[in-house]
Amino acid sequence: MEKGVIAEKKRAEQLKMDAMMERERLTQQARADEVERKRYNERMEGRRLLETQMEERRQAKAQAYQDFLREKDEIDKIVEGVRQEEQRKLEKHMKRREEIKQEIRNYLDERREWRRKEALRVANELRKIMEYQKMQEKRRVEIEAQKAQ
Repeated sequence: MEKGVIAEKKRAEQLKMDAMMERERLTQQARADEVERKRYNERMEGRRLLETQMEERRQAKAQAYQDFLREKDEIDKIVEGVRQEEQRKLEKHMKRREEIKQEIRNYLDERREWRRKEALRVANELRKIMEYQKMQEKRRVEIEAQKAQ
């Protein structure tokens, strides 16, 4: 019977040892699980941080592009305004130039007309002078003829 008690004690000790080893294994497993959970959480936090940074960069790029487009639009409007102003100035200059040319043509036409009229007036005056001189000559001849009689 003593053999049975000893065997029973050994078995009880073996069970106790097995239970203690199982508790130790479970404790080690829990620690390993906790370490793995912390690593996973750290990786996930790093991933979230990276995704947040990437989203911030994407938003910053999008904002920079929107700013660029807005500034480009403003510059385009200014350039178009300057171009239109230059066009207006050029058109005004060309119109004034045409007006001056027309004024010169009108002046030259008026001057030609004046010269033509002046030439007619002078010719008329010369004709009248010639007629007067002929009349005077005729009178003189008549007076001389009367004196000679």
